[in-house]
Amino acid sequence: MKIGILTYHRSHNYGALLQAIALRKVLTDMGHEVTFIDYWPDYHRHMYNFFSWESLRESENIKDALKYIKNVVLFPVSRRERIRNFNAFINEYIVPYISSVKDSYDLVIHGSDQIWRKQPEMHTYNPVYFGNHQINTKRNISYAASMGILPDNDADKQLLKKLLCHLDEISAREENLKNLVSELGYKCRQDIDPTLLLTGKDWCDLLKIRKKTAKGYVLYYRLLSNSFDEKQILLFAQRHCLKLKILNSAVYRFSSDINITTADPKQFLELVYNADFVFTSSFHGLVFSILFHKPFFCSFSKNASRAESILHTCGITERLLPPCSSIPNEVKEINYSEVETKFESLRLDTLNYFKDNEY
Repeated sequence: MKIGILTYHRSHNYGALLQAIALRKVLTDMGHEVTFIDYWPDYHRHMYNFFSWESLRESENIKDALKYIKNVVLFPVSRRERIRNFNAFINEYIVPYISSVKDSYDLVIHGSDQIWRKQPEMHTYNPVYFGNHQINTKRNISYAASMGILPDNDADKQLLKKLLCHLDEISAREENLKNLVSELGYKCRQDIDPTLLLTGKDWCDLLKIRKKTAKGYVLYYRLLSNSFDEKQILLFAQRHCLKLKILNSAVYRFSSDINITTADPKQFLELVYNADFVFTSSFHGLVFSILFHKPFFCSFSKNASRAESILHTCGITERLLPPCSSIPNEVKEINYSEVETKFESLRLDTLNYFKDNEY
């Protein structure tokens, strides 16, 4: 069967690229011909330019606009290196498997990632990610689609209701989104993020991730501000006689061995894989901490529903800390054999979902 995936396949974002790679691998291993449909409108493209007037105009306030300008002016070397690293990764792991929106498909899968969020410049939902497009396909389904912030008004809910009718089957990533889709009158299932369809070993084999013997360290993946008290993280590392490495989600400063801003997705995985402990305010930082069986804490100053959902599934909700709360001195070991057992069941359920859409 020829399958096209519609997702954020060119995004300079760790989770976006890795979830796309994971979904394609799972479907390819099932025997299908799978490609990424190369739908990448201008509002996506200019987000990852060295400088973009559009991105500057889309800043929510003057403070954000000035921060954007400062980062471009003060850190051009690191900014160019980050763009170069991501583009090299995309050219190796995405571009060889790209197909045209003009091709024909037996099935188009929409997702995962936050494809159902309101899109920049459009300031509304993009119908293409809901199956409302001119791509020649026999069926349109979603898989673990996400929205981020759910609509809080009737107008947006009614718009979503109209958009969802273009999908033959609906799968969402978060429980609250599943509940919303159900309230709108559609049958919806909840599925795990594609990155979780592979095991930690699968990821190591796929991207050739290797164990390094350098001095141990605590990794802090800094995505959302005001999620952790960063002084406490430093004290935690010092108490355990470990170096602290900070992985930044964007270029805020010059990159160094302990303050990293230019890592590509493979380097991101290596940082998590080789860490002795992980603090993360990123959903995919949480995901790969679990997949690589790391001790960790996560905290989210906003949009914690994704983390709450996966931690509830794993039975380790105590790993989610309230924003800027105290970090426990005693850290209970996670029983990862039980976690893997739960994931195996979820992975099997997902495979059955894909098999049900074969014909």
